[in-house]
This record gives sequence, structure tokens and C-alpha cells, in this order.
Amino acid sequence: MKTKTEEQLLSDIATNKLDPVYLLTGEDSFKKNEIIKTIKKNAQNVFDISVHYSKDFDSNLFLNDLSSQGLFSNKKTVILKNFESLKKEPKKTVMEYLLNPNPSSLLLITYDEEIKISDMEKEFGELKITHVKIDPPDQNEIREYVKKEFEKNSKEIDDASLNYLCDSINSYGILVNETQKLLNYLKNKKSLTIDETLTLVNPFKETDRFEIIKAIMSNDKNKLYSVTEELIGSLENPLVIINSFNLALEKILKITALKKSHITDYSLAYSLGIFRNELNSSFRFISESKILKVIDYCLEIEKALKSSTTQQPYILIRNAAYVISDYLMTS
Repeated sequence: MKTKTEEQLLSDIATNKLDPVYLLTGEDSFKKNEIIKTIKKNAQNVFDISVHYSKDFDSNLFLNDLSSQGLFSNKKTVILKNFESLKKEPKKTVMEYLLNPNPSSLLLITYDEEIKISDMEKEFGELKITHVKIDPPDQNEIREYVKKEFEKNSKEIDDASLNYLCDSINSYGILVNETQKLLNYLKNKKSLTIDETLTLVNPFKETDRFEIIKAIMSNDKNKLYSVTEELIGSLENPLVIINSFNLALEKILKITALKKSHITDYSLAYSLGIFRNELNSSFRFISESKILKVIDYCLEIEKALKSSTTQQPYILIRNAAYVISDYLMTS
């Protein structure tokens, strides 16, 4: 497996010097879809493009698409979406192909769940693929995109609004949607002010709050403590933090029940708010009575936080983090 940056992939597409297989990882699905659109647009003929989905994967059709010659193009373009959701036998088919891919075809694979670098190396390290991680936009990219779109539409935005957008946006999809929302608002106006931006755009960076859930789910005490302190330091609403604790605890309780019942129905899990990667992950069994005790404790804190008599809410938050850690976490 070799690795390329997103910029290198875009250069490959622009120069039409593509490797036989690209694996796109990262959680910004919007940007991955934009890259796929670019590849489709640059293809010589749409009839030589095929898209395969993990949920209804047909091994024979997949291999046939990759081995056949293009009808109107120099090579076939085959797209496989959601590799992580493939079942055992279809996954085996794909992995065997990746040992010796057809250089006359282009295979583009998307992997839409979070995956550790060590797991990536373990699963794909020996295969003939090019890995490209699609990261969310950084602050410079957000700033340049917004400025470019405003200039293109002959509109103006102040620096304070730009700074707010840079701090509030965490994906390309949100960046595109929120920029268009602001431009629609300015239909009959020239300039946008910070007050208007604050009214129109809600912060989308909830990564810290969800990091709490990840820390608890992955049994990472240090991460739980550090994220909790970061949120307290940023004066995050205590109710938001305690609700994140409760959400993680409820997920653990539901996963425990599903695992004990040997249920692997992903649609049922999803209806309960459990994602496929959470159900598939290596999971430590915890006494349900312990989990319920901690949930009750956090609910009491939530009740106290809603009371007007609570003078030091963040002490209660820290206590909750320590109780979760002591009762349920081992590392």
C-alpha cells in the first residue's frame, strides 16, 4: 500500500495518470463524493463507469466490470462504496482482486467509517492500492472558499464573520451549504456583518462533545478526563456535557444487550442509535447493573444542573467523569 495526499490524487485526475486502485478514507463523505464526481466528469464516456454498493454487492458483476475492456474509453472506471459494510465473502472477493489489480481498470473504493492507521496497515498494507485520506477543510481552506464564493457573487463579508465560520465549520458539506445560505440571504444586499452571521450560522464543531462519547466507548480514561477539562475550559454548557455522558452510557447499555442476545441486525442497531462500527468493534462486557447505577447518578446530576440552586456546576461534571471512569473503565 502506498499513500498519497488529496492534492496528489487531484493531480493524478487532472493529468489522467491514475493508479489502478485508490482507497479513500476519512469521515468527510461530501468531499469523497465530490472527488468521485470529478473522476466521472473526466472519464471519456459514462457508459464505462459502474458503481457498486456493499449492501447489494454482486461478486461476478464486480469482477466482470474490472476485467472487461472499456467500450468507448481506454479503461473502465469501477467505484465501490462503503467497503467497511461488505459481508465476509464479498469482502474476500475484493481483497483477492487487490492482490493483483488490473492495470487497465480504475477501481475507486470508499471507506466511510473511522479506521486507525494500525488497522489500516494490518488490513491493506500488503495490497497494491493507493490510500488517500480525505480530511475536513482546515481554516485556510474555509476562508479561501468563502472569500472566493463571495467575490464570484459580488458580495462582501467582514473578517469577524470569516473567523467565526472558520471556527464553526468542520466538513466540506457544511461549508458549501452554509456559504450558499449566506449568499441566498444577501440576495438584495451587498455586505454581510458578524451579527447577521451569528444569527444565520450555528456552530457545527461538536467534535469535542462526541470525543467524550468516543473516549467512554473506547475505554480511554485519559481521553475522557482531557476532553472533559477542555469543554469546561471553554465554558461549554454543563447540561450539554452531562447529556454526552448519558448518550455514551445508553449506547454501552444497548450494545451490551444486543451482544448478550447475539443480535447482529444492523438495521435494528441503527434504529436504537447504534452504528455499525460500534456494534462491530471489540467490546468489553460490563455489568448492566453497574451501567444503570452510573446512568442514575448522571441523571441526578442533570436534575441538579437544571436546578437554579447549583452554584458550581463544573464540579458536578468532574464528579460524573470520575464515577464513569471508576465504575466502567479499566485503562
